[in-house]
Amino acid sequence: MDGETTRALRPVTSPLNIDARTLLLFAAWAFFTVSGGFQWFGSSADNENYYFYYVNLNTSPDWGASRFEIGFQLWAWVAKFILRLGFEPFVMTLIGVSLGIKFYLFRRHTSIPIIAAIAYLLGFFFLHEYTQFRAAMGISLSLLGLHKQLEGKALPALAWYFLGALFHYSVVLIPIIALLSRFVRRKDALVLIAVASAAVAVLLPLIREQLVDFLSVLNPLSSVYFYGAEGSANIFSLFNIAMGLASLYAVAIGYLARSAYHRTFLVLGISSLAALLIMQSQLILALRLKEMLSIAFIFAFTRSRPEMRDLPLLFLLLIATGYAFWLGIGELYLF
Repeated sequence: MDGETTRALRPVTSPLNIDARTLLLFAAWAFFTVSGGFQWFGSSADNENYYFYYVNLNTSPDWGASRFEIGFQLWAWVAKFILRLGFEPFVMTLIGVSLGIKFYLFRRHTSIPIIAAIAYLLGFFFLHEYTQFRAAMGISLSLLGLHKQLEGKALPALAWYFLGALFHYSVVLIPIIALLSRFVRRKDALVLIAVASAAVAVLLPLIREQLVDFLSVLNPLSSVYFYGAEGSANIFSLFNIAMGLASLYAVAIGYLARSAYHRTFLVLGISSLAALLIMQSQLILALRLKEMLSIAFIFAFTRSRPEMRDLPLLFLLLIATGYAFWLGIGELYLF
């Protein structure tokens, strides 16, 4: 483990440090866990599918027949037949663990956890914990793995990544991109990212059928991700523009060299935008990757105690996530 990695993951606060920020995060965690479980802000697009699966789950399920990952199926079986939980409490276990992990990481590894939590609740809570329970759990467990990876603790990292993949297979990309980010240490390394993106854009359509055949063994929905929607993503949305500008500015002020932590999460965030550019013919896949990887911007921009030059990053982050929240209001009819 190199010295940079060690310094990069030195915790910002002690886990035993209970202060006003910790209590505020706990209160927010409790409120949003219950509100998500009972869908207080309106019924999400996926809620009916999850409800139908849970109420029809029997004591001897065919684990391979469902489109859901095995980790989700196993926990649903345990919750229903061992813990005897109704659907809403079952959902709250998923939301509570997923959101709790993210809030723990914000408190432990960012200098401004309240800002990090606000950005997450605005931009991603209603997309993930409130709607995509499996993805939310997979991402949270993988974020634990990523922090262990940055610590140089390979076995715990692999264990968390494995658990994350049991809830959503797409999270296997997180450790891969994190490993590749080790080679992105200078501004000119962005040229390598551009070249790699161009290569993927050329090769992906050529191997798409073979890739779908392979991935369908793991997840029957793979064909939907590659072929399930027509059209192209709106790469000029306010969220993408704000995060694109923030990425360029962060590179310009030296975030790639500030620490391994900043570099890793910034590269993950940039990869979320690159996915939209290079996977225009795989719309659903591109959007899923963006939704998963763009959370990294929060960790990158709130890690250090902000100086004057960092304030534009926080401003753009809140603009982007506030815009995402506004779209979520339209989706869920929140008010």
